[in-house]
Amino acid sequence: MPDLTKQPIQGGPTQPVYIMNGLAGDPDPSSITGIPLTSSATSGTKATAGNNTILAAPGAGKRIVVHTVWVQNESATDTTVQLIDVVARFRALLNQYKTVLFTNWALNENTALTMNLSGANEISYRVQY
Repeated sequence: MPDLTKQPIQGGPTQPVYIMNGLAGDPDPSSITGIPLTSSATSGTKATAGNNTILAAPGAGKRIVVHTVWVQNESATDTTVQLIDVVARFRALLNQYKTVLFTNWALNENTALTMNLSGANEISYRVQY
């Protein structure tokens, strides 16, 4: 994963603000070898403040590699959405009906994908992994 610590914050009054907190030591999804590749997708809606599990931990010696994550705020209330494996890696402040797309993320080994919401507001998601 590229070092995103030096990237400018994007957004403005009519745009969501994207803050990506990838770490320089994160594995590059394209560098993971020796693993049979399968592709799956899941989608739904979460509306509970705090942590919401999107994908369960896959088990010892395995990791989830996310190709794309799409999230959209379906509520009229601005909501901060964080995607977390062990720490918050991707964060976006979504205004009403705003969407954001994250790509190419290798989660830590045997770790669930969690979506943390700042409030009990309806957030739709689709994850291809």
